[in-house]
Amino acid sequence: MRNLNNVETFILVAETKSFTRAAKARRISRAAASKHVMQLEEELGVALLLRSTRDVALTEEGQLVYEECRQIMENVAEVDALLAGLKEEPTGQLSIVSGPVFAHKYILPYLPEFFKKYPKINLKLDFRHLMPQMREEKIDVVVGVFGAGPPDAIQTAVIMTRRVFCATPDYLQKFGIPKNPEDLLKHALIIHPIAPGSSTLELKKGKQVNAVPKILVNDQLAIRQCVLNGLGIGMMQAHVIEQELQNGTLVELLSDYMESKNTIPIHLYYLQRRHLHSKIRLFVDFIKNNVRKS
Repeated sequence: MRNLNNVETFILVAETKSFTRAAKARRISRAAASKHVMQLEEELGVALLLRSTRDVALTEEGQLVYEECRQIMENVAEVDALLAGLKEEPTGQLSIVSGPVFAHKYILPYLPEFFKKYPKINLKLDFRHLMPQMREEKIDVVVGVFGAGPPDAIQTAVIMTRRVFCATPDYLQKFGIPKNPEDLLKHALIIHPIAPGSSTLELKKGKQVNAVPKILVNDQLAIRQCVLNGLGIGMMQAHVIEQELQNGTLVELLSDYMESKNTIPIHLYYLQRRHLHSKIRLFVDFIKNNVRKS
């Protein structure tokens, strides 16, 4: 197999089960992706894929070839990483996916320092709320509250957090302080749709609140801003409003019905390789150091 370009396209088609998605990931046309696979099939003399109008599946031979090709490309990546690590100065693009809150608190404020040390590294930072396909999308590092990562990824909890209800003192003076979860039904609630059940809030002591949120928004920073604007009671992760809780700008509510300890991990993920690229290792250390500083 002399053309690794064709091999890489074939791997993506096999993993995404789609020429269109594979082409998009490689930034080529669908026709070009199809041509790459056909050339690989001609070179090997076997049919690798079963094609239909709706789906793409591996043949028996295709499954064997896929496993070998995957190993080949991993070996190539490891050689590239090893060579890059031997360079005096790390270079190239780093592709990072992060939750917005984590990035604003632990990545963006420290980037001047990072780029001063490593000026030849370029950063692609993508804010997301769901775990990406790391290998298919060629993502180097992921960090956030994403749960289980890929089976072949290193997964490390960098900080722990918990969920809290909170509001401004002015809002509470105007509308009253909820004494129990049922009192929340009398208030304007601002919550994240990823919260358990979205409209059903699961609390301690077996309590549930079937709330109709006033504002449902999929961003913790937006919830914080809405709460600071006095629009209602928000539920969010404690590390998002740590400073506001300390200085009294926001007041924590119903603490007896919420976890008192930090139980929600914020994970850092990167794919396991025999030789980790130096720029990935440096960025992972960069994030861990920033968390320790804060």
